Amino acid sequence: MSNFLKKGLILVLMTMVVLPTVALLNGAPHSGSNGLPWTTNYNEALVKSKAEGKPILLFFTGSDWCTWCHRLESEVFETSSFIDSAKDKYIFVEVDFPKMSPISPDLKAQNKQLQDKHGIRGYPTVVVVDGNGQKLGQIGYEAGGGQTYANLLDKLVAPHLAKFAKAQPTQEKVAVEANSSQL
Repeated sequence: MSNFLKKGLILVLMTMVVLPTVALLNGAPHSGSNGLPWTTNYNEALVKSKAEGKPILLFFTGSDWCTWCHRLESEVFETSSFIDSAKDKYIFVEVDFPKMSPISPDLKAQNKQLQDKHGIRGYPTVVVVDGNGQKLGQIGYEAGGGQTYANLLDKLVAPHLAKFAKAQPTQEKVAVEANSSQL
């Protein structure tokens, strides 16, 4: 085998092994390829949730071993009906517990803390929380496809969304309050 082929083979192998490993160690979510804006950083999700007034969807998964997790991804999270219905309503956080894929110690600690806080005992589990980390609801795998699952999530968060809408001042109210405070 020529040196050129050996170097090319080494480059290909490094690309296939090193880059995914670095991405995992840095907290890149496995689920990010499905059209939803997944993150693994819970603290950033809390900040974003408060700023945007959206609940957080925590997807507790075993990305490299959990068959039902893969089914939830393929039958729900990767469907256009779910993506179209839910993409702009939630902050998506993957909370992964892989057996063979490495994740950073910080991410592992964060995920364990979330698992303990919410009493997660099986996978997949989806927990919806508000911007303060308070649980709004919890479900697991449900058959029926993307739209059915999106409807179930909407029912879980409906009371939260109604409260948030009441608490948010309207543009008109903000302008009136700003003008009256200047008087």
